[in-house]
Amino acid sequence: MLSSPLSVHLEVTDSCNNLCSHCYGSSWIRPGSKTKPEIIDVARKIIENDLFDVTITGGEPLLIGSERLSKIFQLFNDHDIRFTLNTNGRLLNKETCQSLKKYELGNVLISLHSWVDALHDEIVNIPNAATETKAGIKNALEAGLSVTVNQVIDNRNIDTMYSSSKELENIGVHLLSFTRALSPLDVDYHIEMVDAVRFLDEFIRCKEKLNIPVVSLLPIPFCADSRVKDLKGKLRCSGGISTAVVSCYGDVRFCPHDTQVWGNVFQDDLESIWKQIVRWRNGISAPSECVACSFVADCGGGCRVASKLFFNDYRAKDPWARNTVTNYRRKVIFDEFDPDSLYILLSDIRWRKENEYFLLHYKNGNLLVNFDGVKFLESLPQKFIPNELLSANSKNREMQFEYLKILYNSGLLVKAMNSWE
Repeated sequence: MLSSPLSVHLEVTDSCNNLCSHCYGSSWIRPGSKTKPEIIDVARKIIENDLFDVTITGGEPLLIGSERLSKIFQLFNDHDIRFTLNTNGRLLNKETCQSLKKYELGNVLISLHSWVDALHDEIVNIPNAATETKAGIKNALEAGLSVTVNQVIDNRNIDTMYSSSKELENIGVHLLSFTRALSPLDVDYHIEMVDAVRFLDEFIRCKEKLNIPVVSLLPIPFCADSRVKDLKGKLRCSGGISTAVVSCYGDVRFCPHDTQVWGNVFQDDLESIWKQIVRWRNGISAPSECVACSFVADCGGGCRVASKLFFNDYRAKDPWARNTVTNYRRKVIFDEFDPDSLYILLSDIRWRKENEYFLLHYKNGNLLVNFDGVKFLESLPQKFIPNELLSANSKNREMQFEYLKILYNSGLLVKAMNSWE
């Protein structure tokens, strides 16, 4: 169990200039129900917990104004915390985008649910929203920001999923993400969820025909369709496992889509709240029907909030799940580690103490190592050839070779394409 989350979604406001019926903010936002603290004070509370990453979201985060956002950005920069921004893009003017670039924003995720203006405007319930969002996307790209565009998919926009994605690729978007639309919890209306096979038809079409990365932001149970197990970049739920959510009131939840509050950072420290969440999350790790499934280690049984929404039980099957699969054996294939090739060590590796170990955090994942592993890692040059680095009579040579193999298979070491790289 991690001592605290690796990353946090910080909901800096409960206000928004869109009115999306699928927005999970409808679950947790209760206007006027609480006294709202200064958001910089909420941010100060969460940085006490040795976090690596923060996703700044809302509501619409740009509504709090550039001055307040800048203070949050500076705070995170001062504490070596990487941060990204989720926005509907309508307020991304050129000046704002230049400011985001100045603060080294890691990525901006912008929601545009269809390239067809009328359809996007219908989904967000605001006239002319698509025009403003498209302008925001273009301003962000011109400012040199890394831009992801997310489409929340329901039965209204499933037919424009690929054509919209193609248009976004053409204007230079760096990554595309999709989310199956779910009704918010605790609301008095229902959004019909798109069929899994239909979603996957379009999702796979985008992955195969577009030349930019395509991902899903909600878990997809592997048994939903035989094609899921073969998809690259698969995602399983991290809520309550490595991530948590902190609202602008300081309330802590395990998932942005969930409503249950486990504590408040102004009343308890995040570490103790996190321990409660993890104990509860372990109890709903996967539905009982999934325990014997060959896929459960990879997909975790899908989305727990979707199960709560459809069956009023976090432990129920994901509504996209089908039959348990027990006759599949997962193959893990590693590239051969060549001790005579040139390797490059990732430059952005951060770590923190986790009990008697150290947790390495990097772009492609996380790895637990002991103290000797950290010291050896610190001794490595950024570029090296293993057989030249480790002399024949080097102490612990074989052990160090095995460690280098682990680093390579974990993505911390990258084989250079050419010897002069």
